[in-house]
Amino acid sequence: MAKYGRVDEGKGWRFPPPREGRALTLHSHPSIRRHVKVQATRSPYDGDWVYWSTRLGRHPTISPRVAQHLRKQQGRCRACGLHFTENDTLEVDHIIPKAQGGKANTDNLQLLHRHCHAHKTAQDRRGHGTYDTRHIAEEPDDAKASRPVLNPSRGGDIPA
Repeated sequence: MAKYGRVDEGKGWRFPPPREGRALTLHSHPSIRRHVKVQATRSPYDGDWVYWSTRLGRHPTISPRVAQHLRKQQGRCRACGLHFTENDTLEVDHIIPKAQGGKANTDNLQLLHRHCHAHKTAQDRRGHGTYDTRHIAEEPDDAKASRPVLNPSRGGDIPA
């Protein structure tokens, strides 16, 4: 034991190499990764690409970017928190919009339902102001040369 091992800072016996280098890995060092069983009714051929993309991070019928975000988000929409279903339309969204200085890297992207994406986009635009020129301000009646006239034959009163 004097030749190959030594007691190291309360960690017990260690077996370092004779010269510089890494010591042997202890049995308690590797992290535990639990295997999640495949659900009983699931099959790779059943067409449920959301389940398999979330589980594996890839699927032949969807893009790798969407599959990566499905796995990262654990199959949930970041806006509403609901699970994606195979009938949902999914859209990749910029967390910080590009118009506001957001980048196109994967840290700034998220996967949303189509309706959640539309709602978030509307909020992003509303928060920073848009110039809506469709609203026309109506002038008050006092400044107009003519006034609205109600037709008495339709049950309206004639203004005095």
